[in-house]
Amino acid sequence: MNSISGIIVGASAEDILAGACDQGWLRLDGNCYFYSTDMETFMAARLKCKAKGGDLASVHSSQEQMFLYNNRRVGHTYWLGYSDFDTEGDYVWTDGTKSDYTNWGPGLPDNYGYEDCAYMDPDFYGPGGNWNDVWCFRNYRYICKKRITPSSCDDKPCLNGGVCQSDGTGGYQCNCKAGYTGKNCQEDHHCKSGWNNYGDFCYRFSDEYEYFGDRQTWEGALGRCQSDGASLVSIHSKEESNFIFDHMGYSRGRFWIGLTDKEVEGVFKWSDGTQLDFINWSPRIPDNAGNEDCAHIDPTFFGSQWSDVWCGQIYGYVCKKTAENVDDCASQPCQNGATCNDLYKDYSCVCPDGFEGNDCEININECEQLKPCQNGGACTDLINDYRCDCVAGYEGKECQINIDECDPQPCQNGGACTDLINDYRCDCVAGYEGKECQINIDECALTTCVRNLVCVDGVNSYCCVAKS
Repeated sequence: MNSISGIIVGASAEDILAGACDQGWLRLDGNCYFYSTDMETFMAARLKCKAKGGDLASVHSSQEQMFLYNNRRVGHTYWLGYSDFDTEGDYVWTDGTKSDYTNWGPGLPDNYGYEDCAYMDPDFYGPGGNWNDVWCFRNYRYICKKRITPSSCDDKPCLNGGVCQSDGTGGYQCNCKAGYTGKNCQEDHHCKSGWNNYGDFCYRFSDEYEYFGDRQTWEGALGRCQSDGASLVSIHSKEESNFIFDHMGYSRGRFWIGLTDKEVEGVFKWSDGTQLDFINWSPRIPDNAGNEDCAHIDPTFFGSQWSDVWCGQIYGYVCKKTAENVDDCASQPCQNGATCNDLYKDYSCVCPDGFEGNDCEININECEQLKPCQNGGACTDLINDYRCDCVAGYEGKECQINIDECDPQPCQNGGACTDLINDYRCDCVAGYEGKECQINIDECALTTCVRNLVCVDGVNSYCCVAKS
Protein backbone atom coordinates (compact mmCIF):
# COMPACT_ATOMS: atom_id res chain seq x y z
CA MET A 1 0.00 0.00 0.00
CA ASN A 2 1.19 3.53 -0.74
CA SER A 3 0.19 7.14 -0.18
CA ILE A 4 0.01 9.42 -3.21
CA SER A 5 -0.60 13.18 -2.98
CA GLY A 6 -2.00 12.84 0.52
CA ILE A 7 -4.72 10.36 -0.55
CA ILE A 8 -4.92 7.05 1.31
CA VAL A 9 -4.71 4.23 -1.20
CA GLY A 10 -4.07 0.51 -1.19
CA ALA A 11 -6.62 -0.59 1.40
CA SER A 12 -8.25 -3.75 0.13
CA ALA A 13 -11.96 -4.43 -0.12
CA GLU A 14 -11.52 -6.57 3.01
CA ASP A 15 -10.03 -3.58 4.85
CA ILE A 16 -12.77 -1.14 3.85
CA LEU A 17 -16.07 -2.88 4.32
CA ALA A 18 -19.33 -1.12 3.51
CA GLY A 19 -21.42 -0.82 6.64
CA ALA A 20 -18.70 -2.18 8.94
CA CYS A 21 -16.88 1.13 9.51
CA ASP A 22 -18.23 4.68 9.32
CA GLN A 23 -17.58 6.78 6.25
CA GLY A 24 -13.97 7.93 6.24
CA TRP A 25 -12.74 5.13 8.50
CA LEU A 26 -10.52 2.20 7.48
CA ARG A 27 -10.92 -1.36 8.65
CA LEU A 28 -8.36 -3.91 9.83
CA ASP A 29 -9.75 -7.11 11.31
CA GLY A 30 -12.29 -6.10 13.97
CA ASN A 31 -11.27 -2.44 14.28
CA CYS A 32 -11.90 0.83 12.44
CA TYR A 33 -9.30 3.62 12.13
CA PHE A 34 -9.66 7.33 11.42
CA TYR A 35 -6.81 9.60 10.26
CA SER A 36 -7.38 13.23 11.22
CA THR A 37 -6.54 16.21 9.05
CA ASP A 38 -6.67 18.70 11.95
CA MET A 39 -3.92 19.09 14.55
CA GLU A 40 -4.46 18.91 18.31
CA THR A 41 -2.62 18.41 21.59
CA PHE A 42 -2.54 14.85 22.90
CA MET A 43 -5.45 15.42 25.31
CA ALA A 44 -7.57 17.34 22.81
CA ALA A 45 -6.93 14.65 20.19
CA ARG A 46 -8.03 11.96 22.60
CA LEU A 47 -11.23 13.85 23.41
CA LYS A 48 -12.02 14.14 19.71
CA CYS A 49 -11.53 10.39 19.30
CA LYS A 50 -13.78 9.78 22.31
CA ALA A 51 -16.44 11.98 20.74
CA LYS A 52 -16.29 9.71 17.69
CA GLY A 53 -16.90 6.64 19.84
CA GLY A 54 -13.29 5.50 19.98
CA ASP A 55 -9.94 6.44 21.48
CA LEU A 56 -6.48 7.29 20.28
CA ALA A 57 -5.10 4.28 18.44
CA SER A 58 -3.37 1.46 20.29
CA VAL A 59 -1.03 -0.88 18.41
CA HIS A 60 -0.67 -4.57 19.21
CA SER A 61 1.23 -6.21 16.35
CA SER A 62 3.63 -5.51 13.52
CA GLN A 63 0.73 -6.11 11.13
CA GLU A 64 -1.31 -3.35 12.78
CA GLN A 65 1.74 -1.04 12.86
CA MET A 66 2.35 -1.52 9.13
CA PHE A 67 -1.34 -0.92 8.41
CA LEU A 68 -1.16 2.43 10.23
CA TYR A 69 2.12 3.31 8.54
CA ASN A 70 1.01 2.36 5.03
CA ASN A 71 -2.21 4.39 5.29
CA ARG A 72 -0.53 7.56 6.54
CA ARG A 73 -0.52 10.88 4.75
CA VAL A 74 3.00 11.67 3.61
CA GLY A 75 4.89 14.21 5.67
CA HIS A 76 2.69 14.13 8.78
CA THR A 77 3.14 12.78 12.29
CA TYR A 78 0.27 11.27 14.29
CA TRP A 79 -0.54 10.96 17.96
CA LEU A 80 -0.98 7.41 19.25
CA GLY A 81 -2.76 6.63 22.51
CA TYR A 82 0.46 5.79 24.41
CA SER A 83 1.60 7.78 27.47
CA ASP A 84 3.36 7.49 30.83
CA PHE A 85 1.29 10.15 32.62
CA ASP A 86 0.71 8.09 35.76
CA THR A 87 4.16 6.54 36.26
CA GLU A 88 7.26 7.85 34.52
CA GLY A 89 8.60 5.23 32.12
CA ASP A 90 5.54 3.00 32.42
CA TYR A 91 3.73 3.55 29.13
CA VAL A 92 0.10 2.44 28.89
CA TRP A 93 -2.56 2.64 26.17
CA THR A 94 -5.34 5.15 26.81
CA ASP A 95 -7.97 2.63 25.68
CA GLY A 96 -6.96 0.30 28.52
CA THR A 97 -5.67 -2.50 26.30
CA LYS A 98 -2.54 -4.47 27.14
CA SER A 99 0.87 -3.05 26.21
CA ASP A 100 2.18 -6.02 24.21
CA TYR A 101 3.96 -4.35 21.26
CA THR A 102 6.21 -1.30 20.76
CA ASN A 103 7.94 0.34 17.80
CA TRP A 104 10.13 3.00 19.42
CA GLY A 105 12.82 4.68 17.36
CA PRO A 106 16.50 4.18 18.30
CA GLY A 107 17.26 5.33 21.86
CA LEU A 108 13.61 6.12 22.58
CA PRO A 109 11.72 6.92 24.72
CA ASP A 110 14.15 9.33 26.42
CA ASN A 111 11.75 11.63 28.37
CA TYR A 112 13.64 14.69 27.18
CA GLY A 113 11.80 17.74 28.53
CA TYR A 114 8.80 16.03 30.16
CA GLU A 115 7.99 13.97 27.09
CA ASP A 116 5.09 11.81 28.27
CA CYS A 117 3.16 11.13 25.05
CA ALA A 118 3.95 9.03 21.99
CA TYR A 119 3.51 9.86 18.33
CA MET A 120 4.30 8.02 15.10
CA ASP A 121 6.74 9.75 12.79
CA PRO A 122 6.37 7.88 9.49
CA ASP A 123 9.47 9.34 7.84
CA PHE A 124 12.06 10.81 10.24
CA TYR A 125 13.26 7.60 11.87
CA GLY A 126 13.30 5.53 8.70
CA PRO A 127 10.64 3.32 7.13
CA GLY A 128 8.05 1.63 9.31
CA GLY A 129 6.77 4.59 11.30
CA ASN A 130 8.90 4.45 14.48
CA TRP A 131 7.52 6.09 17.61
CA ASN A 132 8.94 8.98 19.59
CA ASP A 133 8.06 10.45 22.97
CA VAL A 134 7.31 14.16 22.97
CA TRP A 135 5.80 16.95 25.08
CA CYS A 136 2.04 16.31 25.19
CA PHE A 137 1.08 19.88 24.32
CA ARG A 138 2.51 19.88 20.83
CA ASN A 139 -0.02 19.87 18.01
CA TYR A 140 -0.09 16.86 15.69
CA ARG A 141 -2.56 14.96 13.63
CA TYR A 142 -3.91 11.85 15.29
CA ILE A 143 -5.28 8.37 14.60
CA CYS A 144 -8.52 7.23 16.24
CA LYS A 145 -9.46 3.59 16.69
CA LYS A 146 -12.70 1.86 17.65
CA ARG A 147 -14.23 -1.57 17.48
CA ILE A 148 -16.44 -2.42 14.52
CA THR A 149 -20.12 -1.89 15.27
CA PRO A 150 -21.44 -5.30 16.33
CA SER A 151 -23.63 -7.02 13.77
CA SER A 152 -24.30 -10.44 15.27
CA CYS A 153 -24.33 -12.31 18.56
CA ASP A 154 -20.78 -13.45 17.78
CA ASP A 155 -19.68 -9.88 18.58
CA LYS A 156 -21.18 -10.18 22.11
CA PRO A 157 -23.03 -6.86 21.76
CA CYS A 158 -25.45 -7.10 24.70
CA LEU A 159 -24.37 -5.21 27.82
CA ASN A 160 -25.42 -5.30 31.48
CA GLY A 161 -26.39 -8.96 31.45
CA GLY A 162 -28.54 -8.78 28.31
CA VAL A 163 -29.09 -12.02 26.43
CA CYS A 164 -28.40 -12.01 22.68
CA GLN A 165 -30.69 -13.75 20.20
CA SER A 166 -30.14 -14.03 16.46
CA ASP A 167 -32.94 -12.47 14.41
CA GLY A 168 -32.54 -15.06 11.64
CA THR A 169 -31.27 -12.52 9.10
CA GLY A 170 -27.68 -12.22 10.32
CA GLY A 171 -28.57 -9.54 12.88
CA TYR A 172 -29.34 -9.78 16.56
CA GLN A 173 -31.69 -8.66 19.30
CA CYS A 174 -30.77 -8.08 22.95
CA ASN A 175 -33.21 -9.18 25.65
CA CYS A 176 -32.31 -6.76 28.43
CA LYS A 177 -32.40 -7.32 32.16
CA ALA A 178 -34.86 -5.24 34.14
CA GLY A 179 -33.68 -1.65 34.49
CA TYR A 180 -31.86 -1.56 31.13
CA THR A 181 -33.01 -0.66 27.61
CA GLY A 182 -31.49 0.27 24.27
CA LYS A 183 -30.36 -1.80 21.31
CA ASN A 184 -27.44 -3.17 23.32
CA CYS A 185 -29.01 -2.77 26.80
CA GLN A 186 -26.69 0.20 27.29
CA GLU A 187 -29.25 2.59 28.83
CA ASP A 188 -29.50 2.33 32.61
CA HIS A 189 -32.89 3.38 33.95
CA HIS A 190 -31.51 3.62 37.47
CA CYS A 191 -30.37 7.09 36.39
CA LYS A 192 -32.77 9.69 34.98
CA SER A 193 -32.47 10.98 31.43
CA GLY A 194 -29.40 13.18 31.08
CA TRP A 195 -27.50 11.33 33.79
CA ASN A 196 -24.83 8.68 33.23
CA ASN A 197 -24.47 5.59 35.39
CA TYR A 198 -21.26 4.21 36.86
CA GLY A 199 -21.37 1.70 39.69
CA ASP A 200 -23.93 2.80 42.28
CA PHE A 201 -23.99 6.45 41.22
CA CYS A 202 -25.41 8.78 38.57
CA TYR A 203 -23.40 11.63 37.02
CA ARG A 204 -24.47 14.72 35.09
CA PHE A 205 -22.08 16.80 32.98
CA SER A 206 -23.23 20.40 32.62
CA ASP A 207 -21.89 21.13 29.14
CA GLU A 208 -20.93 17.82 27.59
CA TYR A 209 -19.61 18.22 24.02
CA GLU A 210 -20.34 21.97 24.03
CA TYR A 211 -18.20 24.96 24.87
CA PHE A 212 -21.10 27.11 26.04
CA GLY A 213 -23.39 25.29 28.41
CA ASP A 214 -24.47 25.76 32.01
CA ARG A 215 -21.34 27.31 33.54
CA GLN A 216 -21.06 28.48 37.14
CA THR A 217 -18.74 29.53 39.91
CA TRP A 218 -17.80 26.70 42.27
CA GLU A 219 -20.53 27.74 44.74
CA GLY A 220 -23.04 28.17 41.94
CA ALA A 221 -22.21 24.74 40.55
CA LEU A 222 -22.62 23.18 44.00
CA GLY A 223 -26.03 24.82 44.29
CA ARG A 224 -27.11 23.54 40.87
CA CYS A 225 -26.11 20.00 41.84
CA GLN A 226 -27.85 20.23 45.21
CA SER A 227 -31.05 21.38 43.52
CA ASP A 228 -30.99 18.03 41.68
CA GLY A 229 -30.52 16.08 44.91
CA ALA A 230 -26.82 15.66 44.16
CA SER A 231 -23.49 17.26 45.01
CA LEU A 232 -20.43 18.24 43.05
CA VAL A 233 -18.65 15.05 42.09
CA SER A 234 -16.31 13.27 44.48
CA ILE A 235 -13.81 10.82 42.96
CA HIS A 236 -12.63 7.73 44.81
CA SER A 237 -10.70 5.55 42.35
CA LYS A 238 -8.70 5.61 39.14
CA GLU A 239 -11.56 3.77 37.44
CA GLU A 240 -14.10 6.41 38.49
CA SER A 241 -11.69 9.14 37.36
CA ASN A 242 -11.37 7.49 33.95
CA PHE A 243 -15.17 7.22 33.64
CA ILE A 244 -15.58 10.93 34.37
CA PHE A 245 -12.82 11.93 31.96
CA ASP A 246 -14.22 9.71 29.21
CA HIS A 247 -17.63 11.40 29.51
CA MET A 248 -16.37 14.96 29.40
CA GLY A 249 -16.28 14.85 25.64
CA TYR A 250 -14.61 17.33 23.33
CA SER A 251 -15.84 20.42 25.13
CA ARG A 252 -12.71 22.57 25.35
CA GLY A 253 -14.24 23.43 28.71
CA ARG A 254 -13.21 23.03 32.33
CA PHE A 255 -15.23 21.25 34.98
CA TRP A 256 -15.62 21.89 38.68
CA ILE A 257 -15.32 18.91 41.02
CA GLY A 258 -16.37 18.91 44.67
CA LEU A 259 -12.90 19.31 46.22
CA THR A 260 -12.10 22.43 48.25
CA ASP A 261 -9.92 23.72 51.10
CA LYS A 262 -12.10 26.76 51.80
CA GLU A 263 -12.51 25.79 55.48
CA VAL A 264 -8.84 25.12 56.30
CA GLU A 265 -6.09 26.14 53.89
CA GLY A 266 -4.29 23.07 52.54
CA VAL A 267 -6.86 20.60 53.94
CA PHE A 268 -8.94 19.56 50.95
CA LYS A 269 -12.33 17.92 51.51
CA TRP A 270 -15.12 16.65 49.29
CA SER A 271 -18.27 18.75 49.36
CA ASP A 272 -20.43 15.62 49.79
CA GLY A 273 -18.62 14.69 53.01
CA THR A 274 -17.08 11.49 51.68
CA GLN A 275 -13.54 10.46 52.54
CA LEU A 276 -10.60 11.79 50.53
CA ASP A 277 -9.19 8.34 49.71
CA PHE A 278 -7.95 9.01 46.17
CA ILE A 279 -5.95 11.94 44.77
CA ASN A 280 -5.12 12.83 41.19
CA TRP A 281 -3.41 16.22 41.34
CA SER A 282 -1.35 17.48 38.44
CA PRO A 283 2.42 17.81 39.09
CA ARG A 284 3.30 20.50 41.69
CA ILE A 285 -0.41 21.03 42.36
CA PRO A 286 -2.15 22.23 44.54
CA ASP A 287 -0.11 25.42 44.86
CA ASN A 288 -2.74 27.91 46.17
CA ALA A 289 -1.47 30.59 43.81
CA GLY A 290 -3.88 33.49 44.19
CA ASN A 291 -6.29 32.01 46.75
CA GLU A 292 -6.95 28.89 44.70
CA ASP A 293 -9.29 26.99 47.02
CA CYS A 294 -11.39 24.91 44.60
CA ALA A 295 -10.46 22.01 42.33
CA HIS A 296 -11.31 21.54 38.68
CA ILE A 297 -10.46 19.31 35.72
CA ASP A 298 -9.20 20.78 32.45
CA PRO A 299 -9.43 17.80 30.05
CA THR A 300 -7.59 19.50 27.19
CA PHE A 301 -4.59 20.53 29.30
CA PHE A 302 -4.26 18.25 32.33
CA GLY A 303 -6.24 15.25 31.11
CA SER A 304 -8.04 13.66 34.06
CA GLN A 305 -5.73 15.29 36.63
CA TRP A 306 -6.89 18.00 39.03
CA SER A 307 -5.75 21.55 39.54
CA ASP A 308 -6.66 24.17 42.15
CA VAL A 309 -8.05 27.50 40.98
CA TRP A 310 -9.90 30.57 42.29
CA CYS A 311 -13.45 29.51 43.20
CA GLY A 312 -15.00 32.46 41.37
CA GLN A 313 -14.02 31.20 37.93
CA ILE A 314 -16.90 30.30 35.59
CA TYR A 315 -16.67 26.63 34.55
CA GLY A 316 -18.81 23.67 33.73
CA TYR A 317 -19.36 21.11 36.46
CA VAL A 318 -20.05 17.46 37.21
CA CYS A 319 -22.82 16.41 39.61
CA LYS A 320 -23.02 13.05 41.37
CA LYS A 321 -25.75 11.28 43.34
CA THR A 322 -26.70 7.78 44.41
CA ALA A 323 -28.50 5.82 41.72
CA GLU A 324 -32.22 5.30 42.25
CA ASN A 325 -33.45 1.91 43.35
CA VAL A 326 -36.19 1.34 40.81
CA ASP A 327 -38.38 -1.75 41.14
CA ASP A 328 -36.49 -4.20 38.99
CA CYS A 329 -39.29 -6.73 39.48
CA ALA A 330 -41.85 -4.46 37.80
CA SER A 331 -41.16 -5.97 34.38
CA GLN A 332 -41.77 -9.47 35.81
CA PRO A 333 -38.43 -10.91 34.71
CA CYS A 334 -38.76 -14.16 36.67
CA GLN A 335 -40.32 -16.98 34.67
CA ASN A 336 -42.19 -20.22 35.36
CA GLY A 337 -43.92 -19.03 38.51
CA ALA A 338 -40.74 -17.88 40.26
CA THR A 339 -40.79 -15.29 43.04
CA CYS A 340 -38.98 -12.00 42.28
CA ASN A 341 -37.07 -10.16 45.02
CA ASP A 342 -36.15 -6.54 44.23
CA LEU A 343 -32.56 -5.64 45.10
CA TYR A 344 -30.53 -2.46 44.71
CA LYS A 345 -30.04 -2.07 40.95
CA ASP A 346 -30.81 -5.74 40.54
CA TYR A 347 -33.25 -8.50 41.36
CA SER A 348 -33.12 -12.16 42.27
CA CYS A 349 -35.49 -14.97 41.35
CA VAL A 350 -36.45 -17.76 43.75
CA CYS A 351 -37.14 -20.63 41.39
CA PRO A 352 -39.81 -23.29 41.92
CA ASP A 353 -38.57 -26.84 42.08
CA GLY A 354 -37.42 -28.03 38.69
CA PHE A 355 -36.17 -24.68 37.32
CA GLU A 356 -32.90 -22.76 37.45
CA GLY A 357 -31.13 -19.79 35.81
CA ASN A 358 -31.06 -16.06 36.59
CA ASP A 359 -34.70 -15.78 35.53
CA CYS A 360 -35.67 -19.41 36.29
CA GLU A 361 -35.90 -19.83 32.54
CA ILE A 362 -34.20 -23.24 32.47
CA ASN A 363 -36.15 -26.44 33.07
CA ILE A 364 -33.70 -28.62 34.97
CA ASN A 365 -33.11 -31.81 33.03
CA GLU A 366 -33.33 -34.43 35.74
CA CYS A 367 -32.44 -37.10 33.19
CA GLU A 368 -29.05 -35.48 32.59
CA GLN A 369 -28.43 -34.52 36.20
CA LEU A 370 -29.52 -37.76 37.89
CA LYS A 371 -29.30 -40.37 35.13
CA PRO A 372 -31.90 -42.28 37.14
CA CYS A 373 -33.11 -44.99 34.78
CA GLN A 374 -31.48 -48.38 35.29
CA ASN A 375 -31.26 -51.55 33.26
CA GLY A 376 -31.54 -49.84 29.87
CA GLY A 377 -34.63 -47.77 30.70
CA ALA A 378 -35.27 -44.66 28.53
CA CYS A 379 -35.56 -41.38 30.49
CA THR A 380 -38.05 -38.61 29.62
CA ASP A 381 -37.55 -35.25 31.38
CA LEU A 382 -40.60 -33.74 33.09
CA ILE A 383 -40.99 -30.60 35.21
CA ASN A 384 -39.19 -31.37 38.49
CA ASP A 385 -39.53 -35.05 37.64
CA TYR A 386 -38.68 -37.73 35.12
CA ARG A 387 -40.24 -40.85 33.66
CA CYS A 388 -38.42 -44.10 32.95
CA ASP A 389 -39.77 -46.29 30.15
CA CYS A 390 -38.46 -49.73 31.08
CA VAL A 391 -37.33 -52.48 28.77
CA ALA A 392 -39.33 -55.72 29.00
CA GLY A 393 -38.70 -57.53 32.24
CA TYR A 394 -38.18 -54.48 34.49
CA GLU A 395 -40.46 -52.17 36.41
CA GLY A 396 -40.34 -49.49 39.11
CA LYS A 397 -39.78 -45.70 39.08
CA GLU A 398 -36.23 -46.20 37.86
CA CYS A 399 -36.63 -49.65 36.25
CA GLN A 400 -34.72 -51.00 39.20
CA ILE A 401 -36.98 -54.01 39.76
CA ASN A 402 -36.54 -57.22 37.79
CA ILE A 403 -40.11 -58.47 37.33
CA ASP A 404 -40.51 -61.92 38.98
CA GLU A 405 -42.10 -63.98 36.24
CA CYS A 406 -42.32 -66.86 38.76
CA ASP A 407 -45.02 -64.93 40.60
CA PRO A 408 -47.65 -66.16 40.09
CA GLN A 409 -46.17 -69.63 39.75
CA PRO A 410 -46.33 -70.73 36.10
CA CYS A 411 -44.77 -74.17 36.55
CA GLN A 412 -47.21 -77.09 36.83
CA ASN A 413 -47.00 -80.57 38.23
CA GLY A 414 -44.42 -79.71 40.88
CA GLY A 415 -41.96 -78.00 38.53
CA ALA A 416 -39.46 -75.58 40.15
CA CYS A 417 -39.51 -72.02 38.72
CA THR A 418 -36.35 -69.93 38.15
CA ASP A 419 -36.84 -66.23 37.37
CA LEU A 420 -34.97 -64.86 34.37
CA ILE A 421 -34.99 -61.40 32.73
CA ASN A 422 -38.39 -61.08 31.10
CA ASP A 423 -38.66 -64.86 31.25
CA TYR A 424 -38.67 -67.90 33.52
CA ARG A 425 -37.50 -71.48 33.44
CA CYS A 426 -39.36 -74.47 34.81
CA ASP A 427 -37.28 -77.42 36.02
CA CYS A 428 -39.75 -80.30 35.75
CA VAL A 429 -39.97 -83.31 38.02
CA ALA A 430 -39.34 -86.65 36.39
CA GLY A 431 -42.13 -87.60 34.04
CA TYR A 432 -43.10 -84.08 32.91
CA GLU A 433 -41.91 -81.74 30.19
CA GLY A 434 -42.91 -78.55 28.37
CA LYS A 435 -42.35 -74.81 29.06
CA GLU A 436 -44.48 -75.08 32.19
CA CYS A 437 -44.11 -78.84 32.86
CA GLN A 438 -47.65 -79.23 31.66
CA ILE A 439 -46.96 -82.32 29.58
CA ASN A 440 -46.90 -85.81 31.13
CA ILE A 441 -44.25 -87.70 29.24
CA ASP A 442 -45.78 -90.77 27.51
CA GLU A 443 -43.37 -93.52 28.47
CA CYS A 444 -45.49 -95.97 26.49
CA ALA A 445 -44.39 -94.23 23.36
CA LEU A 446 -40.91 -95.48 24.05
CA THR A 447 -41.93 -98.95 25.22
CA THR A 448 -43.32 -102.08 23.51
CA CYS A 449 -45.18 -104.62 25.64
CA VAL A 450 -45.04 -108.37 24.85
CA ARG A 451 -47.81 -110.03 22.95
CA ASN A 452 -51.28 -109.86 24.43
CA LEU A 453 -50.20 -107.04 26.87
CA VAL A 454 -51.22 -103.34 26.70
CA CYS A 455 -49.03 -100.41 27.90
CA VAL A 456 -50.61 -98.08 30.45
CA ASP A 457 -48.76 -94.76 30.99
CA GLY A 458 -48.12 -93.47 34.50
CA VAL A 459 -46.10 -90.59 35.91
CA ASN A 460 -42.52 -91.31 35.01
CA SER A 461 -43.57 -94.95 34.66
CA TYR A 462 -45.63 -97.40 32.69
CA CYS A 463 -46.94 -100.91 33.03
CA CYS A 464 -48.01 -103.67 30.68
CA VAL A 465 -51.35 -105.21 31.49
CA ALA A 466 -53.35 -107.98 29.93
CA LYS A 467 -55.96 -106.98 27.51
CA SER A 468 -59.35 -107.10 29.10
